[in-house]
Amino acid sequence: MDNETTFPHHLLPEGYLSHFNISEFKFRWHEASGLDPDLHFRANHLASRLTSLWITDGHTLTAKHQLAQITNTSIRTMDRALIELEDRGWVHVSRDGDGLSIYLVIPRHGLKLLLAERQSSEQQRNLRTSRELAAQEVLLTLADAFRVDHDAVQTGSEWKVVRARIRSITNRMTDVEQESRKLAYSICESIPQHIRCPQALISSRIDEHLRNYPHLSHRQSKSRRRDFTIPQPSALEDLLSDVTNRMLSKFPAVGVSEPDRNRIFSSLGEGVCQDEHR
Repeated sequence: MDNETTFPHHLLPEGYLSHFNISEFKFRWHEASGLDPDLHFRANHLASRLTSLWITDGHTLTAKHQLAQITNTSIRTMDRALIELEDRGWVHVSRDGDGLSIYLVIPRHGLKLLLAERQSSEQQRNLRTSRELAAQEVLLTLADAFRVDHDAVQTGSEWKVVRARIRSITNRMTDVEQESRKLAYSICESIPQHIRCPQALISSRIDEHLRNYPHLSHRQSKSRRRDFTIPQPSALEDLLSDVTNRMLSKFPAVGVSEPDRNRIFSSLGEGVCQDEHR
């Protein structure tokens, strides 16, 4: 397998060697077949087992009953999965009774799947890197704006919450450069001269920024709590008066003095207000 001249190159699509090595063929074949959206799960299951039987010259020697055994399926189900892999171009099969000689093949569409997956992975890595750099840049901008030592902002325990919130926001950015610039501007705009606790001010401005750009908040997917409308004082007084009069009308035999009446009115008001704020 280490010698490329011994490997049957007809199993490789044109352009494969420009991107991958022959030494990793088995792993690339397994990855590519797993990316094929048109393969049934039984075919994917068989493909994962074929790599364990793979011989160094590009094929495997086995039998139907052996494949059925290692896949824990019936011979009929295994045969259908093998035919599906063959039809999709992932294997070449030579049959001799119950014996099978199976060559693993990466078709052209398999190479396209590999390259698309590699490109997607590279884009994700680049995006993660740019988000990390953006978070560092925002933190350094805050340190300069609030006249705080850079090391304190980046490693100090008192800045731990701010660092976590900044990174949480940048990790949700898509246009990292523009969005990180807006974030830094929102936090550093019109800073007061004397600040006892810059972290509190920064957290407050982060909250305001998230209200303006809710897609950057981890809470955006959560359902909002129902907004309660607190009645106006006059309406609340009318409501409490009505409730008190109803209570007194139900117990006419009980004499209630004016101070007791006021206490009932007051206690009912506190209960309603507490319910409104919950």
